[in-house]
Amino acid sequence: MNESKVLVRKAINSEIWNILVALAIIVNMVFWFLDLCAVQDIEHLEILMDVIVFLVFFVDVAMRISVSKVNTFFALSNNRTSLVIAIVSFASLIVHARSDSSRLDLIQGLQIGAMTIRLMWVSAIISPAFSSQEQEPHAVRCLRTLETLRDRLGSGFDTELGLRVEDVNFVIEAINGDNLYSNRFDKAIQDPNLDVDQGNFLRAVFSDSGAVQTKEPKKDSQRPSIVFNQSVDSPYQDKLIEVATDWDFDAFTVHKLSETLPPLVLVGHHVFTQLGLSLSFGIEDKVLLKWLSAVNEAYLDNPYHNSTHACDILQIVFFHFTKCGFGSEFSALEVLACVVAAIVHDMGHVGVTNGFLKMTFHELAIRYNDAGILENMHVSEGWMACTNPRHNIFENLTVEQRRVVRELMIAMVLDTDMARHSKITEQFAAKLHQGFNLTQAEDRKIVLSMLLHCADLGNGVRNFDIAKKWGEKVMEEFFNQGDREKELSLPVTANMDRDGGIVLVAKCQMTFLNYVVSPLYKEWCDFLRYFADKYSFPPAAKYGDQFQLNIKKNIETWDSIHKELLAGKDKNIINMPVPSANKGTTKAPQRNGAGYQQIP
Repeated sequence: MNESKVLVRKAINSEIWNILVALAIIVNMVFWFLDLCAVQDIEHLEILMDVIVFLVFFVDVAMRISVSKVNTFFALSNNRTSLVIAIVSFASLIVHARSDSSRLDLIQGLQIGAMTIRLMWVSAIISPAFSSQEQEPHAVRCLRTLETLRDRLGSGFDTELGLRVEDVNFVIEAINGDNLYSNRFDKAIQDPNLDVDQGNFLRAVFSDSGAVQTKEPKKDSQRPSIVFNQSVDSPYQDKLIEVATDWDFDAFTVHKLSETLPPLVLVGHHVFTQLGLSLSFGIEDKVLLKWLSAVNEAYLDNPYHNSTHACDILQIVFFHFTKCGFGSEFSALEVLACVVAAIVHDMGHVGVTNGFLKMTFHELAIRYNDAGILENMHVSEGWMACTNPRHNIFENLTVEQRRVVRELMIAMVLDTDMARHSKITEQFAAKLHQGFNLTQAEDRKIVLSMLLHCADLGNGVRNFDIAKKWGEKVMEEFFNQGDREKELSLPVTANMDRDGGIVLVAKCQMTFLNYVVSPLYKEWCDFLRYFADKYSFPPAAKYGDQFQLNIKKNIETWDSIHKELLAGKDKNIINMPVPSANKGTTKAPQRNGAGYQQIP
């Protein structure tokens, strides 16, 4: 909330309420004095006093409602019992002006009315009140509530609640950060009397980061300007410059640009050269191409999780670094880590979900202990490919640079696990609510993880013709898993039963966009608008608007297709392969790379 709003609320909470209470006390004292003196002929004065008391409480509520605008009014209205009591209390004041009720009844009515109003306000402002924000992430709602409580405390101490503003600030920082469950040895380790070597030893013991640096590492240099490299596949560079920066990028058609290099290798090389990564880190073209070729071949020939999907995700990342202006706010090392993570993020994917691997006690599930099975495998295989002596793209990185890249890659790839979706989305929303500071490495790390996660789910945000192709591909892979589950007499996972027919394709895509992609991109597009405003890069906001519009249109189009299919119209609108006679085979998908020239 802005500073003026905070100041207004503080003034109302601290000063105006006290003034109103004082006025109410004065009115009560006047009534008492008049009764004590047995003044008889004061009918008009009584009416005037009643009106004053009524206006005092009415103005108080009106001013409080105006501060929080409509949301607080709804919050007050939802507390129906309190609202009824308040209305009755107010009504009793008016009735008293035309009756002979005792002054004690009036004073009791005033006290009940005052207490009711105060309780209603506290309930509305301290509880998770802003009820029109029902879709607001829980973390943001908690932070907003705590901030409101902090504002009410001002800079002092609430004797009734026994709270200091410092306590509330501590909770806000703990929720917003990653150290909510940090171990309690942190303060002890910071003891100035502790030997430096022993302090480093304790830090290593109570963390999983291994050896602790005794010297501050040098800051990574900022990303150099974009460099255009024409040394390899030069006939394709001009076309790639246009294609790779278009949001309607179609990874299924990139193969038409080259008969010798597969899409992932072609686009991967283009991204490395355009972002200046090859130049910044001394990566020779031959090494880069051999590495890209090895990664491409490590992807299996799944309908969806294949090297074409990796190419698609890589382009979305590249789009943000170029068209959305991210390139100027991240270091060269961070850009390298994000690009490499995008390329390897599904490397070796076996075409089934983590749930299937756990159910079947697959060797990967055993190796990675049922936790982030595929994602752990992807980043592990990806790192080994990067450091393989035959194509070590990290050869010229320092030890510290390799440590940073590895840490970022692990964080980004593991966060593509859908089991983490809700957590990372809410954490991002909470951080956005607080405000990102991209001069801080931890904040940049959060943005990069969210970028890769959004890119991984970004094909549904393309124009519908492209989004539809990807929707059909992922459903084909789902149906293949369902076939295997039937063969193994396992329960068929939801949305993976081929018997559901093509109607299920449209229904599943519509649901996924509506309940997963749309909320995710709502937070991401809010960040793009925030980024555009804070870092003076308006195109980012424009693309955020475009992304959300595309999602809305695609949901509506899938909904229309779903209704047509239910009505039995145009069943050819969905392109799904006819299942083979031996459907349900557990034969592993083949590796990519067939038909392309091998890099010597």
